Amino acid sequence: MHNLIRDDVTTFLRRSSLFRNLDEAHLDALALKAQSAEFRAGQFLMRTGEQGDAMFIVTSGHVKVATTSDHGAELLINIVEPGGVVGEFALLDGGMRSADVVALEDVKAVKLPRSAFLSFLETHPRACIHLLKILTDKLRLTTRLAEDVAFLSLATRLYRHILVLAKLHGKETDKGLLIKHKMPQKELASAITASRESVNKQLQSWSSLGLVETRTGSILIKNKRALAREAENH
Repeated sequence: MHNLIRDDVTTFLRRSSLFRNLDEAHLDALALKAQSAEFRAGQFLMRTGEQGDAMFIVTSGHVKVATTSDHGAELLINIVEPGGVVGEFALLDGGMRSADVVALEDVKAVKLPRSAFLSFLETHPRACIHLLKILTDKLRLTTRLAEDVAFLSLATRLYRHILVLAKLHGKETDKGLLIKHKMPQKELASAITASRESVNKQLQSWSSLGLVETRTGSILIKNKRALAREAENH
């Protein structure tokens, strides 16, 4: 373990969705096997096709989970915030990574090697139950993504994704809800399986109606109720 003392790692483990309900003794035992890791914005935590030899618990910053087609088109699967877990799928069977995980900003994380993680699961059945819940939630997310693409309009998908960003980065101001998401429009489009041009066109349409104001790295929602009606009625 480097950069962080064991008490710090124990604190980070306690905040994670997977380990937060474990008792102090179990957390301390796991912390002894953990390592700290830091990534710069744009750096890969893991790449598609790599061997799954470790999982990460994000302790600060945000990472994106995405896949890329043979033609270079990107599909954003999820944005993981502090406390979230990435890399656990391949960790269980030792298989290849199924997606890229990239730091959206400078990120700190706790790294758990596969051998240590599997050894821990063998002796801590409660952690297995929490892991199953996390895996189930991610499967539901994948199903919802497929349903959204099949059944919802672009306007509705974009609006709902903006709401997700608002939960992570939103702040009420005297002009409205300001969302400093630091996400290029290309990635915003990828998140809803759309083209950058169509997302830009939709944002411009809402802007012309006085519903939103867009700038590089931010969206200002001026009228939340009117935007909801406009987006959900498409």
